Amino acid sequence: MKRKTTALAAFMVATGVATGAFGGTAQAAGWEMSGDEWMWTSETGQAVTEEWRKSGDDWYYLDQTGKMAKDKVVPAEYGGYFYYVDQEGKMVHDTWIMINSETAGTEQLEEGWYYFGADGKNYCRKGNNFKKKIDGSYYILDENGRMLTGWIDSDGNEVDDTDPFVSGVYYAGEDGRLLMESWLNYYNTSYGFQGSDLESKAAGRTYSEYEEMWFYFDKNGKKLRGTEEKLKEEEIGENEYGFDENGVMLLWWSAVDKEPQEENRPVRSESDSRFFSGYDGGILLKNKWVWMYPAENLDAEEYQDGEYSWWRTDEKGKVYRDTIQEIDGKQYAFDGIGRMQTGFVLFQGHSHFVAQYDVDSWTSDDFINGELYGIDKADLYLFSSNELNDGSLQTGSNLQVELADGVYTFGFSEVTGKAYGSKNRMQRKNDSWYINGLRLEAEDSFKYGVVGVKTDIPDNVDPQTVEPEYYQVVDSNGKIVKGNEKAVKDGDERYLLLINNKFAGCADNDGRKVVWKNLNGAEGFYYYDKDKTEGSQYEVILLKEDFDMTNPDLEMLTIEEKLNF
Repeated sequence: MKRKTTALAAFMVATGVATGAFGGTAQAAGWEMSGDEWMWTSETGQAVTEEWRKSGDDWYYLDQTGKMAKDKVVPAEYGGYFYYVDQEGKMVHDTWIMINSETAGTEQLEEGWYYFGADGKNYCRKGNNFKKKIDGSYYILDENGRMLTGWIDSDGNEVDDTDPFVSGVYYAGEDGRLLMESWLNYYNTSYGFQGSDLESKAAGRTYSEYEEMWFYFDKNGKKLRGTEEKLKEEEIGENEYGFDENGVMLLWWSAVDKEPQEENRPVRSESDSRFFSGYDGGILLKNKWVWMYPAENLDAEEYQDGEYSWWRTDEKGKVYRDTIQEIDGKQYAFDGIGRMQTGFVLFQGHSHFVAQYDVDSWTSDDFINGELYGIDKADLYLFSSNELNDGSLQTGSNLQVELADGVYTFGFSEVTGKAYGSKNRMQRKNDSWYINGLRLEAEDSFKYGVVGVKTDIPDNVDPQTVEPEYYQVVDSNGKIVKGNEKAVKDGDERYLLLINNKFAGCADNDGRKVVWKNLNGAEGFYYYDKDKTEGSQYEVILLKEDFDMTNPDLEMLTIEEKLNF
């Protein structure tokens, strides 16, 4: 029978190992070839079975028939280990071997990759020590040494759940290497993951809403994860990231609880929210403006409509909320969940948002009569309506604001930002009267108007129930008209009379001149008719001694001239 030439045969010839016919007379023990198979015979010519024999630097195994085993698992005599011989019969060392049903032999081994060390024995776990370092990388092996892939739980077992990332702690790629100090985009794995209907309690969203699901594994190979109540925030590289109770990186708002909302009360959250920007790889945005719509649990309607607002985060990534905050030298207002507010905004102090109103939602009478919700209790501010470009606090005594019934002048303190005349209480500023920020001024066509002055009203008294202390005349620029004994002609053909800078009454403009005169000890306003030839040229209108500043004659004023009463 023709002898098969192999590396083993060449070695045996070169070293003088006996290769006589199998089953012959007594001879030296050694290798024999029977047909195409190598065997080892003893000195008595018996084939050695189930034993190892060495040739050169390599070990070979003789199976139960006495033939050299090839491409098979060989069990160890004790310890639960096994070896592997390759296609030439050599015991393998320091290598990975894929074992299947054909190469497993009699061993009940699952198909997979197994590693055989320097002594030829397979690596396998012992107790809780299931991680093995091989060639600088870590792997997790089962009890028999099979290399595990995909999600692996805290006990080192493969996870085969519908959502394996929930109980999975470690992750091994297709090559078996554990991810350490590494990111994993689970959507890009070979497992065809397409999202989950599970809800992240920490994020307040279902994973099916995520376009990607990212995980991060620390230096020990464990995924970072928080709890349902608190995110795990971790600085990785130069940025900070957040991870929920399942270890999924947030690409959205962190979930926060909101306070129970009372009727006509603004929504507000009980805790700080943060924004982890999916557009920027999930990083926590710090000291940044965020253009985004709110989370569903904070404002379901705006969430469904995708109603965007500006938000601002601080140096720790917390969203400013319930505050007026200085940012880059300007002041901005944020409501109870953190949305930047524009237009008319009401705050109690700088730390409790009350309400927001678009500037064109109200008329001038609404400000005069204090009909905006909350205006009697809170301070009024004005923030630029140019939301996309500014939104900052507006101050000054001559701000032009277009209300629902026209353009009016408003005044806000350059120091505090509060409206002049906040909380329905009139305030005099720069010789003008303001109420809830609105400057009281005459219509151009009337030239002058009359203001009922109410000052020094206690906080516990409704200003609407208080009668004016006195009245004053203002012009179309809102300036108080001053005069001790003065008559000014309005645009409706009548005179407005002033005594000691107070409005005293009206006189018709019937062609006669109105003068102040002391006639025979009766001092006051008189008509003077120079063309009158009979009787006195003077006719009394109002004597000073009859002037009652709290109750002047208002009957002749038109409704347009009564500016706040």
